[in-house]
Amino acid sequence: MKARIATLTLALFAVAAVGVLNAQDDQQDTASDAKKVQDKIVASCPVSGGAVNEEHFVEKDGKKIYFCCENCPKAYEADPEKFAAAANFQLLETKQMVQVACPLSGGPLNAEMKVKIGETEVGFCCENCQGKVAKMEKKEQIATVFASTEKGFTKQTECPLSGHPIAADQSVDHEGQMIYFCCESCVKSFKEDPSKYADKIAGLIKKDGDN
Repeated sequence: MKARIATLTLALFAVAAVGVLNAQDDQQDTASDAKKVQDKIVASCPVSGGAVNEEHFVEKDGKKIYFCCENCPKAYEADPEKFAAAANFQLLETKQMVQVACPLSGGPLNAEMKVKIGETEVGFCCENCQGKVAKMEKKEQIATVFASTEKGFTKQTECPLSGHPIAADQSVDHEGQMIYFCCESCVKSFKEDPSKYADKIAGLIKKDGDN
């Protein structure tokens, strides 16, 4: 009798253990699916304006420009200048470019002066710049704000010392090139011995050559 009870007890424990393992697997699958959704790129095709498909892209200056279908990359490569503003907008959408100043004036950003272009917020220095863009339709906003990235954006996204995301207010003008860092400590270290980081800075200048 005791042997039967012991066997039954072991069987119940085994069933419970299997149930726990299955539940853990389900949680891991759910977490994995959630991460895939979270990691999915949400951006606008620079040619059609439609949602992008990550399988269709063109690499330019170390960045990826995504498209909605296999035909749009061909149209883009045939005339990149025609779609330059829309491509620049997408770089901000996909966080491959960082805003560091007002795109119209080049002045410091005012936290209260923003305009949402599509699903992406763009900052401005003052009410005049913000108001001008706020009145425009989306296509005109993109053409106006992203025709050039020189004043308000940088394609440098990581601090050359720490590898962390850059901060717009932590920068050094190095030989005519703005180099961005994550914090005051990294700025200080760079200023003390710029030559120590020459190779990394050369790479950043190459990537950010049109800014």
